[in-house]
Order: sequence, then structure tokens, then C-alpha cells
Amino acid sequence: MMIYLVASLLGTCWASFVMCQAWRSTQPQPQPARSYCPACRTQLVWQDNIPVVSFLVRRGRCRTCRAAIDPLTWYAEVVGAIGGPVLVGQPPAVIAFAILLSGLAASDAYRYNFTDGWFWLGAAVCVALAWRELHWWPALAVLAAGALPVALHKLGDGDWEVITLAALLFGLTPILIWLLTGSGLGIILILMRKSDTNQQMPFLPVLLVAMFTLLAHRIHV
Repeated sequence: MMIYLVASLLGTCWASFVMCQAWRSTQPQPQPARSYCPACRTQLVWQDNIPVVSFLVRRGRCRTCRAAIDPLTWYAEVVGAIGGPVLVGQPPAVIAFAILLSGLAASDAYRYNFTDGWFWLGAAVCVALAWRELHWWPALAVLAAGALPVALHKLGDGDWEVITLAALLFGLTPILIWLLTGSGLGIILILMRKSDTNQQMPFLPVLLVAMFTLLAHRIHV
């Protein structure tokens, strides 16, 4: 039981960190080392930096100026709290891919893209961990199938890279189930939106949630 609690805490901390770094990457001016409120620029004290808890205690508002806090980080922390325990006992390649995908998803949530250098570094680690069990033909099939949608701007090239890597690591059938689950979750999220439904929705965060959903289902079956 303790290992699941530790994994949950690590998951929330990791989610909070990657979301913070992704948001900072969108800011044009140099950023202070300490976390701060974007509205009033006040540095946050430690009580304001507790993942999940601080958002609830402060009711989603800054302690100083009462400005609304972006809920994206809180959503990510909740996903991290659930995803951490789900990864306990998983193969190293699965854990590495989940960590990589979480970082890319954070960037996708704020920028609708990610830095290729981080992707290729993470991909190299994943491939090294699963070297003896790589699925080359499924990866080539996904690579070929995604070329036209990417050329027609129906699929982001970053999404294409991530899905191809997943096919290389895990094979075709798990990836098709993963994409089907992610597409279903994406449709539900679009229907639940209260704002403009024509606004672009980043797909990698949805795929991350779909991955944790499938892994949790496998654990309980």
C-alpha cells in the first residue's frame, strides 16, 4: 500500500513540474526561479505549492490577489496522482514511455507542439529499454499510414511521431485499442466543453489519460 501512496505523490509532483515548465516555455520574458502568480507576480510560499491540495484549499485562486488559477495544472496533478500507482509493476519501457508522454502532453497542452530534441532523447531511452522486443513492422505501418494525414494537416506531426514510437514499443493491436480509447475520450471532452467547440484540442494529453485508463483496466481484470 505504501508503494502506491509514494507513486501517487511522485506522480502529482512530476505532473506539477512538467506543467509549470511547459507554461514557462510560452512566456516571452525571463522567468524567476521561484513559482509565482502570473497575475500579481507574487512569489508563492510552500503552502501554495502542494500538488492537488493547494488548489482545493485556495479554491482555485491566488492567495494574494484572488485571481483565478489556471486549472490545467490541477487537472494534470490529478492525472499524475492516478497514473503514478498505475505504473507500479509495469515494464521499464512502459514507465519510460509514460514519463515521456506526460512531458510531451504538458507541452502540447500549452503550445500545441513539443521540442523534438526531448522527444528523440526520450525515444532513445524507450527503445534501449525494449530493444529485444521492438515491433518494427507495426511501426513502419503506422509511419506510412500517418504520412498523408500529416501532409493534409489532419494529424499533427508530433502526434504521428509519438504514435509511431508507441507502435514500435508495443505492437499494432495495443496501439489501435489505445487510439480508439483516446478518440472516444476526446469526443466526450469535446461534447463536455462549454466554450467554443471549434477551438483546437491537444491530443497528447488525451492519449496520456487513455494510456492510464487501459493500464488500470488491465490491473483490475
